Amino acid sequence: GVATVPVGPWGGSRGAAGAAPGNVSAGNAAHEVYVTAAPDQPATGVQILGSLLGTDASGSAAVVAGQEAVVVTGAVPGMQVGAAGAGNVVVAGTEGEGGSRGGVFLVDLGPGGAPDGATVAGNLVGLNAAGSAPLGQVGTGIAVTTDVDNGGVENVTIGGDVGGGAGNRVAGVLGIVVEFPRSSGAVVEGNTVGLLASGALARAEPDGIGLVILGANEGQVVDNTIGGQAIGLALASDDSAVLGNRIGTDPAGGEARPNTVGVVVYGRGEGGLAVGDRNQVGAAGAGNVISGNENGGLRLGGVLEVGPALTATAWARIRAKQGGDEA
Repeated sequence: GVATVPVGPWGGSRGAAGAAPGNVSAGNAAHEVYVTAAPDQPATGVQILGSLLGTDASGSAAVVAGQEAVVVTGAVPGMQVGAAGAGNVVVAGTEGEGGSRGGVFLVDLGPGGAPDGATVAGNLVGLNAAGSAPLGQVGTGIAVTTDVDNGGVENVTIGGDVGGGAGNRVAGVLGIVVEFPRSSGAVVEGNTVGLLASGALARAEPDGIGLVILGANEGQVVDNTIGGQAIGLALASDDSAVLGNRIGTDPAGGEARPNTVGVVVYGRGEGGLAVGDRNQVGAAGAGNVISGNENGGLRLGGVLEVGPALTATAWARIRAKQGGDEA
């Protein structure tokens, strides 16, 4: 089964800002929440706030049996998954068929529309409700993705003002992924990847990549903290800005939280995406702290090879739902 938010032209919401968890959805065979709408009946004002997705009612134990915990696809402009003071606890399922154990996915399926202008903020992904320990098996924490040529989800905001609590805290093999050309103009701000609420590393061994920007141009990566990853930030895009981040330290920038490599800005690969031009890493008054990383802080060049955020099996399952079938 899957918990499906019933949306139509009127929109809708789940949970309420400042309230106790609005919903508990756990143990579903596919997703905890699946949101979609047709282009001729777009859903506006849809929110998922203050809910426990993939946990028990205390938010301290995983209750999972499925795949991607939250999937938003179709004509759902301005979709909001979490907010400052009303974030969700999102825990992904066991590996299962296809092996895609995603947290929050914003997906463009082409003619069916895309959740452009979405915001994902204030959530704990792959951690318990206290942010004190990893929970579940999260492959990709937050993903903005597509399986359509030159597709993507435009103008997405992941996080927000870190002082206001809008940033997400993520623990996963891939923390945050924004990929494909149409996913331009993304703002990734104030998030913490790979660290507990205490500032300690979430895991003793490095995860995969904390933040991936792949083919999504004109993005802004601002004021994030990333530690405990094989690569902190993998940037393979054009015209993107990386400003004021802490990569390899705690949130205060004073203690090491090592990645194996801090930042890699990739170049153009033969037959690959045309990326790597006009990126800005740091600026006067908005420099990054790239420190404490084990095998280098900043590398330039190479080709980024990251598998799709969703497997073929997962895509097939989501497409089936788009046509009205349930997994």
